[in-house]
Amino acid sequence: MDLLSRGFSAVLGAGQEGEREDSTAGVVEKLCHRLTTSTLLQDRRDAMRALRSLSQSEEGYRVEVGAQALPHIVSCLEEKDSELCILTLEAILGLIAADKTSELNVTFSEIVLKQPEVVGRIVEVSTDGDIHSQLAGIRVIRALTYNTKERVQECLLSSPGAISHLMDILDKQDIIRNEVLLVLSGVCESNPQIQKLIAFESGFDRLLSIVETEGCLSGGVISQDCLHICISLLSSNSSNQSLFREGPYVSPIRNILEDATVSDTTRGWDPGRTENAQLTLKLIRTLCSPDNPLSASQQARASFRRGGLLAPLFNLMLSGTVPKELLTDTILTVAEVIWGQSHSQEELARATMPASGATNKLAIDTLLTCMVNDKQAQQMRLACLYALQGYLVSNLTNQQDLLSTLLPSRSDVTSSSSSGRLLLAGLFGRDPVTCWCSSVLLVSALESQEAREELLRVQLSTGQGQGSLVAMICQKVRDQLLEPLKLSGLLCLLSVWVHNCPSGAAILLRDGAFIDHMITQTEIQPDSEQGIILRSLCALQLGACIAASGKDMDTERGRILNRVRVEPLCDMISYVLRSDPFIRAAKKPEPVSLSPTAISLSFTFTNIARQIVDRAVISISCPVSADQVDDTAVVAQYKQLIARQDGEMEVMKGTLEQYRVQTDSLRREVSIYQQKQLDSSQLIQQLRSRVNQLEDQLTSLSTKDIRSSPELDQSIDTSTPVREIAKKNELLEKEQEELLMYLADLDMKVRRYRTRLEELGQYLSSSEDDSDSERPLQEPELYPANGYHSNVEYSHLTRESEFPTLPPVTATEATHLSPFDQPPYNSSPNQLT
Repeated sequence: MDLLSRGFSAVLGAGQEGEREDSTAGVVEKLCHRLTTSTLLQDRRDAMRALRSLSQSEEGYRVEVGAQALPHIVSCLEEKDSELCILTLEAILGLIAADKTSELNVTFSEIVLKQPEVVGRIVEVSTDGDIHSQLAGIRVIRALTYNTKERVQECLLSSPGAISHLMDILDKQDIIRNEVLLVLSGVCESNPQIQKLIAFESGFDRLLSIVETEGCLSGGVISQDCLHICISLLSSNSSNQSLFREGPYVSPIRNILEDATVSDTTRGWDPGRTENAQLTLKLIRTLCSPDNPLSASQQARASFRRGGLLAPLFNLMLSGTVPKELLTDTILTVAEVIWGQSHSQEELARATMPASGATNKLAIDTLLTCMVNDKQAQQMRLACLYALQGYLVSNLTNQQDLLSTLLPSRSDVTSSSSSGRLLLAGLFGRDPVTCWCSSVLLVSALESQEAREELLRVQLSTGQGQGSLVAMICQKVRDQLLEPLKLSGLLCLLSVWVHNCPSGAAILLRDGAFIDHMITQTEIQPDSEQGIILRSLCALQLGACIAASGKDMDTERGRILNRVRVEPLCDMISYVLRSDPFIRAAKKPEPVSLSPTAISLSFTFTNIARQIVDRAVISISCPVSADQVDDTAVVAQYKQLIARQDGEMEVMKGTLEQYRVQTDSLRREVSIYQQKQLDSSQLIQQLRSRVNQLEDQLTSLSTKDIRSSPELDQSIDTSTPVREIAKKNELLEKEQEELLMYLADLDMKVRRYRTRLEELGQYLSSSEDDSDSERPLQEPELYPANGYHSNVEYSHLTRESEFPTLPPVTATEATHLSPFDQPPYNSSPNQLT
């Protein structure tokens, strides 16, 4: 408060100490007046310095400064004086960044941004000024972005060259660079236009260069901010992704990953290095994410392979020294980088993990071991499943290699054969998550009909001898105590297995116990959503068997259709595509968290399930017997079914289009209402501020009125004598003017008398003439009391001394005499006044 007092003294003057006791509004009003009307630059600086101090003080002063002075403060940004601009920026910063939880920050930010060119002016000051103005300007933009990000983004886009100026000061002093990074991190989120501008201003070059300069993963929060901005620039922005793929930006990413795999025990994995490594992996996944167009993701994966990114990724995954959360992200990144890339999948197949024995362990075996280990965290196990799916997808060779480890015909026992044992152990283990993951992995390996036929050859040893794999799975499905997660995984495996596999369908149709169990499940009326989904999966299993069976299985098909009606069966099969687990799984290939008591489906199953459902519905609706040879009728039935489905699709498309139109209309209305609400909120806030200001002024005026009431009463009491004195003075002034006129007339008469005496021969001597010139001539009484002239002989008056002498009249006596009663002159000229 002492500092504030000294500031007020400098602005208001030492003679205005009493004005400090005025209200807050009065103080701010005086400072605003001084700021806007002063002609001296130093006075304006002092006023701004005082406003800056008030903006950084307690809440009451901040409110008054924001309500009254903020527009005047913003207008000072147009000044050319650097010191005044710095004070202006610091005053604005005190108002909008004092407390991040205060709603006043948003209100004051909206007042500052009423003129869009303000942001451009602040950026210009930050670019052209010294380090102090640059730092203050960047901090103001950062605070504005934190409070009203969308508005700042609009202002930056409307200000020509604003983004370029920000990028120009990115390479300057560290403190300026760090603040600019925070600004860029805020303004580039969810704005593709600003993202493009930053990218085409060599944004990736500068950001990745800063990361390498700061020590890659050891760069702390600076590297973290740079990587975060890069991710924001690439998220859902195909233009920037294309620029990144075609530019020389894979090499810096490889250097960062190589820094992560450096064997440096002194550094270890502190939270900062772990966070930066995770952001680097997230950047890679952003480019090859399944959410991107398929062609863009494939191009990114190819560029990563050409840029040598796979080796450091595999080394980081197999190092065995990284934290668990980082290892999980690394495995997920490996899965998406190799997805659908045969060359990358082959490199993963050759990758090995150092082991204590004579031979190294293959990376595939390591991932499979981790997947079936129920002691590991579920997220890591699902990540390993995701990586193994990426290894198998669209690669028939890798699928054949995996299935070959399940066959007993191999005479040599290598490390690869352990994959089959691990897979089967997980499939029939007690853990529901392990069983589900094993089922999903087998589904990923059954893309071809040859793979499905080969899997039928797998035999398992049991306590009662040997049995086929398919028979063991059917027996396990009939278990009434089976968890929903296990049951859903096994049913999906069987449905995919028999799809386009007549021999597999025949095996299942001849298993009467299994078919009876499936039919029984479809006849149950479940009381929960989960039960409905399980019933639909059982119906899908029956439909897949019917669709894949040959003409020699008419009896088995007829037994099913005799017990289950066609329309209910088709409805249950179609419900699979409408269920919530199916919709969730179809969105992205990465597995989500699992629960043993909840049904879950895989992304691979959803791709094949559509084909299974379509073929099953057609086969059930249009059954073909062995005696039926009229293909024309079958084709006609198919055409009718397709035409009916096309009609339904058209109706659904029309309904969907109507919903889209309604949704767009509602969104526009919501946007309009939100804008109106925002304008109303701003107007209400302004009116509230104005009301508070007027109330403060009213309070101040009331206080002054109370203080001036005694003085007013006193002045009223003393006004009557003053008026009387004024009247007397006016009368005296009037009489004085009349006397002056009368004396002038007398002087003229004296001159005539003197001339008359000279004409009569009565000359005055020189001494008498000199004496007459030194003092005023005294005349006799020309107007006696009787009011008329006496008959006086002028010839007798030869000297001035012979005139009768009258005593002088004072001013007080003159006020009581009329002009005709008082003597015509005084003995001294000074006594006239």
